[in-house]
Amino acid sequence: MTYVWAFLVLAGLAVMAANGSPDEITRTLLAQARSGLQASFDLLAVVVLWLGISRIAEKAGLLPALARLVAPLLRRLFPTLPPDHPALAPMAINLTANFLGLGNAATPFGLQAMKELGKTNPVPGRITPAMTTFLVLNSACVTAVPATAIVLRAAMGASHPAAIAFPAALASLAAATTVVIADALCRHFPPRRRP
Repeated sequence: MTYVWAFLVLAGLAVMAANGSPDEITRTLLAQARSGLQASFDLLAVVVLWLGISRIAEKAGLLPALARLVAPLLRRLFPTLPPDHPALAPMAINLTANFLGLGNAATPFGLQAMKELGKTNPVPGRITPAMTTFLVLNSACVTAVPATAIVLRAAMGASHPAAIAFPAALASLAAATTVVIADALCRHFPPRRRP
């Protein structure tokens, strides 16, 4: 992959050199670097804001309360886990935080859930069905507020940066539904192993 990126950068510089003056190349490079740095600061501000909000929500008991609402659904999605399994609470908080657009706040809970799921694994180093289900749910989680995408659109000057909220929620709902169905089918019809 390093060679591909190096080729793309060198090819871009060669095309720019052939079509413009060195001063224009320098101005373009600096303008794009400035734009990228500004977008990074905008994104950092949102990450800090959402992490702060998530910490307040966690301390106030909001995330655990929302997680309790999600717990019955999780018990149906993870039938092999006992109802009081220690992984269910961090899984619920992770999925709830992702739903609220707090992806960065959800990560520690996701890692904690995987660690708890790994403790019950009869074959260490091998993924279990519960781990697979949680991984696909976490990867294609329904997101009501795509905060990071909205901030990046605002940083790039979009006239209506939040206009993607509803389509993004529908797309994430479709993705989550698809992976849950695919996971259920794979569990019901496991692949045949070759002899």
